[in-house]
Formats: sequence, C-alpha cells, structure tokens
Amino acid sequence: MARKVVMSGIDCAWRTRVTSFYRGAEAAALIARASNETPKIIKASEIEAEYVARPFRFEDLNGKPEPSSWGPCYPKTASAAVEKWRMTARGRELSAEEKRAYGQAVGEWIRGLNSIKPAPRVSLVYVMPDYAAKCRAAFAAAAGADRREWALGKSKSNCVGLLGLTIEQAYAQAMAEKRARLEALELKRAA
Repeated sequence: MARKVVMSGIDCAWRTRVTSFYRGAEAAALIARASNETPKIIKASEIEAEYVARPFRFEDLNGKPEPSSWGPCYPKTASAAVEKWRMTARGRELSAEEKRAYGQAVGEWIRGLNSIKPAPRVSLVYVMPDYAAKCRAAFAAAAGADRREWALGKSKSNCVGLLGLTIEQAYAQAMAEKRARLEALELKRAA
C-alpha cells in the first residue's frame, strides 16, 4: 500500500531548500526532520495525483512585464552578432562550434548591458562660466533683497559706521554729518 506525506502550508517553504535530487516521500522526510515535526502519513488512494511542477514559461506572465525582483530585464532586441546567430538558428540547426560562438555573442551582449558605464567627462572650460554666472546671480539676488529690506526699514545696516541703524537713522546721521561739514567749511571761509 503506497503512502503519501502531507505537509502544512508553512512546511511547503522548506521544499525549496531541499535539493532537486530528492522527490516525494524522501523530500518530505527530510523536510519533516529539518523542522522537527512528525509528518502526517495518509494513503495514496486518498490523494488523486502528486503535483508535478512544470518548468516556467514566459507565456505564464500573460503579456505582463517581468517583475523587477527577478533581476535585470534585458531588451528584446539584441546586438547585431546575437541577431545574426538567431536568424541562422531559425533557418537550420547550428553546429557545436556555431552554438559556442552564439553563446559567446550572447554573453558579450549581456556583459555589455550589465557593465557600469562611467559618467561622461565634462570640461571645466564650459562648466565654470555657468557656475560663476549662477553664483553671481545668487549673490545679486541676496544683495537686492538685503537692500530692499533695509530701504523698507525692516532690517538694520551691516555697513561699518552705520552698523545697527535703520535707513531713517542712517539718513539722519548722514545729514547731521553733512551739516557739520558745511558749518566747518563756512567757518573756515569766514576766518
């Protein structure tokens, strides 16, 4: 009487960790031993047929793109060398040497797709004027904003001699200095 081992849903994850050398009851016994559980044994007549996994085919995706978790997705169009071998293989059977050359062409194409390409080198002759213009524009904008704030009386001056004064106070101080200079000049003329 044939017997089958039934595993719970959690144990099914262990099936992927058992090498493909073991199948059926042997694999179930290894999985049960690894998880320290006793397998449930039932008769084969109670189970219709053992599930046999077929290999994956891209038709199973039903036109959807491959998930990115599967790894890099390569473009459908290959290099000219690979396309040449594909066309030849469609027309006739390739010899062993031709298959080796085809495989080499595919390998080179994939290595080219996976290679990390360095960033293009940029000449500083063209970059520095752009950067300098950007810095000048930022400085002019900041200076204009500071002048506007000071002219509206919202900020105080940072200039030496006018430090901490609003525009009205700075204007009053400048006019007082001008009157003092003009009085000193008239006294000098009168003398």
